[in-house]
Order: sequence, then C-alpha cells, then structure tokens
Amino acid sequence: MGPDVTPTAPLGVSRPGPGTRDDAPAPGIAGELASPDPADPPGVFGVAGLPAYQPADKIAPNGVEYTPVFSVDLHGNLWLARPWGLYGVVDATFWAQKAAPGITNPAQGPFDFSKREADLTAGSAWNYAGRWEARAFAYSLNNLNRGTSVTATAGYADGVGLENQYYLSAECDSLSGPEFDVARAPFLALGYYPTKELVDNRGPPFTPGPFARAYLTLDFVEDRAYLFADGMLTGTRSATP
Repeated sequence: MGPDVTPTAPLGVSRPGPGTRDDAPAPGIAGELASPDPADPPGVFGVAGLPAYQPADKIAPNGVEYTPVFSVDLHGNLWLARPWGLYGVVDATFWAQKAAPGITNPAQGPFDFSKREADLTAGSAWNYAGRWEARAFAYSLNNLNRGTSVTATAGYADGVGLENQYYLSAECDSLSGPEFDVARAPFLALGYYPTKELVDNRGPPFTPGPFARAYLTLDFVEDRAYLFADGMLTGTRSATP
C-alpha cells in the first residue's frame, strides 16, 4: 500500500500508511532530504488578473498622484525544492492611466491609455513548519513616464524585505499539491524592511521599517465566488505608522 498523505503532515511530506515496518526509515522531512525524487519536476502556480478601476487614486513611486484605469497583475510561484518546502515568488504589476494631452497622443481615441507604473517583487518562500512560512524579497516600484517632466521617465522606490506568514485555513495543507488555490489561502503576516525607501499615501518618500499584513477570504458561493480583503500597515524605521 502506498503512503497516505494526511492534512496534518508538514507540507509536501507523506505519512506512512498501514503495514509500514517499525524498523523502516522514519518518514517525513529527513527521509525526503536523503533521497529526493529527481523525476519530480518543479511546479508553477499562481494568479493572473486584469483589474479595472473607476474611480480610483494612486500615488506613483515619484510621489505624484494619478488616476489608474486598469492594471495587469501576475503573481507567480515556482517550486525550487519541493521536499524542503522552498519555492520562488514573483509579483509583477503594470499600471495604466487614462490618456490626456501631454501624457500620450490623445488622437488614438477614447480607449487610449498611458503607461504609468511597473512594480516588481521577487524573492523566495520557505514553508519551514506546518502553516508557518518565511519569506525574503526585493522590490522595485518604477515610474514609467512622469518625473518632474510630464513625459520623461524618472522616479522609483526599491529595497528588500523579510516576512513571516501564518496561513489560517486548511487550504495551506495542500500547498505542494495540484489542488492548492493560492487565492483562497488566507494568512496573517509580520515583516520588516531593513533597507531603502517607499512612498506614503501623500507622496513624500520615507524609510520603511516594520509592517503587518492580513489577507482574508470568505466563500459565499462554494467553488465559484468569494469575498476577499487584503490590508497592510507599514511603519517607518522609527515604527511610526
């Protein structure tokens, strides 16, 4: 009989089924580290989206407020070492705003848009115990076409961060399997930015420090529709919110 994977096992770890000999090598992380299966290919999972905004306001990385009309989002994950619970994380977002004189060519019609911002976060995540996960990442927020000039590319914010997450639902227990739905895996997180800068909601840059994040979901049509909330509080290096 093959191994029986139970929800209480650490992610990516199989528990022994009935009939396992007492003198057999102990299952779990140690056993898988000793003989990882080279035939097990790395998996890719994530979410892609095309949100539309109307009306909305956003602060660009150069501190200038603008009105976005849509964004193109990609939240991708790639298994690097499945038995170790280690995978890579990439979050990329392209922001667009409505066309206007001096911003782009208004003669292109009512559906014209202007490129405005490109954000990229890349790092690694380690599911080190149960529902606990540690992350390290670098971010780059790029202003595409508006610095002090209305047309020249200028202004950006970048840095690195450390984060510790705790998943709140059993969805996390299938992280290493094909049935895992990353969009329905709520979590709480605490982290710290050890370097560089961000831009606050008024426009001025600041040196970030600790942060807290909560991503929550609520199903109201099973397997078809759900509500979600994604909130983040960021403090300065002196821990001022």
